[in-house]
Amino acid sequence: MFTVSIETNFTSEHQLTLADGSKEDLHKHDWIITASVISEELDSDGFVINFEQLKKMVNDITAEFANTTVDKSAEKVAQHIYQKLQKKLSKNIKLNRVKVVEQPGCSATFS
Repeated sequence: MFTVSIETNFTSEHQLTLADGSKEDLHKHDWIITASVISEELDSDGFVINFEQLKKMVNDITAEFANTTVDKSAEKVAQHIYQKLQKKLSKNIKLNRVKVVEQPGCSATFS
């Protein structure tokens, strides 16, 4: 099994509404996204997928968050990216996981 991963980032403000209806203070994050895909086969060029192609797919998805106010938890951001990215991949490539680092030492993964 082959695994290919890319890492990319975007910057946005972040503010969650908590269960009691209160809101977190508005704050900024430099989000780091890692997407990993797997395949048992390589294409005719010897790739699972071209790194730049995978990175563009993820960047196209995260563009909706860049320079906005994100009102989702890191867990929900990871799930959102995963679900959108999965639809873009060819059938011989399986999305393994999406990891979102909200700040150093704080991350969430959806797989």
